[in-house]
Amino acid sequence: MHVLLLTQMVLLIFSKMRSRLKNILLFGPTASGKTSLSILLAKKIDAEIINIDSRLFYRGMDIGTAKPLKSEMDNIPHHLIDIADPDIQFTAGDWLKAFEKIFNSLKQKKRNIIFVGGTGFYVRILTEGWDLGAVSPNQSKRKELLDLEKSEPGYIFNLLKRIDFESSKRIDENDLPRLIRAIEISKSGSPVGQKEKIDFVSFYLDTPKGMLNKRIEERSAMMFKQGLAKEFKNLVKKYGKSSILTKTIGYAEFFDFEDLDSVFEQIKINTRRLAKKQRTWGRGLSLDFKIDGKMSLEKQIEFIIESLA
Repeated sequence: MHVLLLTQMVLLIFSKMRSRLKNILLFGPTASGKTSLSILLAKKIDAEIINIDSRLFYRGMDIGTAKPLKSEMDNIPHHLIDIADPDIQFTAGDWLKAFEKIFNSLKQKKRNIIFVGGTGFYVRILTEGWDLGAVSPNQSKRKELLDLEKSEPGYIFNLLKRIDFESSKRIDENDLPRLIRAIEISKSGSPVGQKEKIDFVSFYLDTPKGMLNKRIEERSAMMFKQGLAKEFKNLVKKYGKSSILTKTIGYAEFFDFEDLDSVFEQIKINTRRLAKKQRTWGRGLSLDFKIDGKMSLEKQIEFIIESLA
């Protein structure tokens, strides 16, 4: 009887969800099950998905990033996937402009939208309403700043404090990429500002460490079976030793080791480190709800729907 009532309640909430628009943000560490959860949720509430994972932007980087296959997408529209070549850096500013264009288009069409990914910085941009400006990165100046930081630790943070104190209060003093970006924007005369925040309900998919590590082990093995080594060779042949490849887990390890066993082990180590970092991000982002990653996919969906009611 209890199961029947619960099912009826969830179905009632589903019908209400279809009649009013919702923006949902789903953040979680790599291998936590975000992809499967977001696709099933999108089917339930008739939504489209906007990617907020920085490595899914790049064409050809499919196996190593665990990019969802067309068959896995199950006819659910996915946006901001395969939008750049991996020999050119797609910056946070580029992403924000592309995101806003897609978001506004879907909003005009009165669509439910799910933002999905594991890039904590992008989630922070959305939750805090950051305006990154239209200033292009200056690579020579960035190198100069990093050289100064090596000789004088803390130089970059202290520089930002002097030229844009308000921005320095919002950025961790060890987050060098964001500090440098804030310096670039501040020196351009367009200080980092605030945009009108998007109204959304946010969820953190909290999957236990042991479960994540097991999934990472299994997924890494599957990547090699699917042809990760061949994909890497094809990418290098087409794009060379690009900075995107050398900084992306699943590809960077091939540059560091010659034998595949060592590459495989290092991918697992680096992915576990990434998952730990993302879990730290998840705990610090102050999202609205925490989903128990130990629950079944169906129970996770029920939890989200009930939270939205």
